[in-house]
Amino acid sequence: MGGSIARERIPVCSIWVPAMTPAESAGRRMDEVRATAAFRRWLTAQGWIVEPAGRGSADVVASRGTQQLIGEVKGHTGDPGTDLDTAYGQLLRRMSHGGPEIRYALIVPISICRHTERVPASIRQIMR
Repeated sequence: MGGSIARERIPVCSIWVPAMTPAESAGRRMDEVRATAAFRRWLTAQGWIVEPAGRGSADVVASRGTQQLIGEVKGHTGDPGTDLDTAYGQLLRRMSHGGPEIRYALIVPISICRHTERVPASIRQIMR
């Protein structure tokens, strides 16, 4: 995965790696606030309507036409493995209601992507 992934179609339970602006990347690690801001910018550029922060219980909620996206964002932390396990649990809790038009995303900095693979690929593919 590259530093900037510009996927038009967001698959179920995708892992999206946000790109930082030069100001954000100037010697800083991407925390959750910066990762969320980068992902929101990308969604808006792709034509999504992003709900204001604090609405709903997910970190990012957006819609485009009949599609809805629910995303959990994790930045650099002292224990990324545990924090990503928590994010998967948060996504699973939100999957109790929804249809094929709802997409779920885990948004993380590229440097912690390897921790996302603690959940088997077969499970990541069927989560809905």
